[in-house]
Amino acid sequence: MITPIIPYLRWELLPETPGRFQAHQVRGAIASLYRDWSIMHQHLGRQYLYQHPLVQYKVINGIPMAVGLGVGAELLAALEPPRRLVLNHAPVEFKDVRVISEIYEPDFSAPRRFHFATPWLALNEDNYRLYRLFRDDDQTIAIRQLLERILIGNVLSFAKGLGLSILAQLQARIENWHAEPVRAKQEESGLLLGFAANGEITFSAPPLWGLGKQSSRGNGVVITQRME
Repeated sequence: MITPIIPYLRWELLPETPGRFQAHQVRGAIASLYRDWSIMHQHLGRQYLYQHPLVQYKVINGIPMAVGLGVGAELLAALEPPRRLVLNHAPVEFKDVRVISEIYEPDFSAPRRFHFATPWLALNEDNYRLYRLFRDDDQTIAIRQLLERILIGNVLSFAKGLGLSILAQLQARIENWHAEPVRAKQEESGLLLGFAANGEITFSAPPLWGLGKQSSRGNGVVITQRME
């Protein structure tokens, strides 16, 4: 089987002055500069595009980033990275922009260790009701199995977004997890439920790539490492 070769590209925006930036602010600021490109903001007119985002936004170690995969990487390569953004109502100048270009070779067969580097927003409304039912009944195994099914579904959505077919049966085993509240973006109210989790999965993730809900806003960054 021929392994597809998928372009990957990342902008790393190095600020003149360190700040406490948030990924949703970076997403809003960059997307507003490139309104004509729906892939940059997941909207077509007023309609939200329900598909795996191929451009995602992060803040890692205080550095704002835009990360593209497939056509997302090709678009970032064609655009000029910003040298200035307005984040949290304040102008931010960037002293330099690093552009990291790689090739991603997906693998859905070899087992890998994984962990989430940022909270994984796994649950939709239906799954949240199931989670609460299992949690209230102290059904730990049922919660783990639910999260494993959701994780596999997230990987399938990832593959579909890239036009990839997965011939092998995906396997995921979550060993440790705990729920943690995630503050919604400022114009929204309340908290979201995220998870920290680790274990094994038959999936090779691109660098700093997110799965699950709101992955374009920096959530669900999953790190995978091949087992020796």
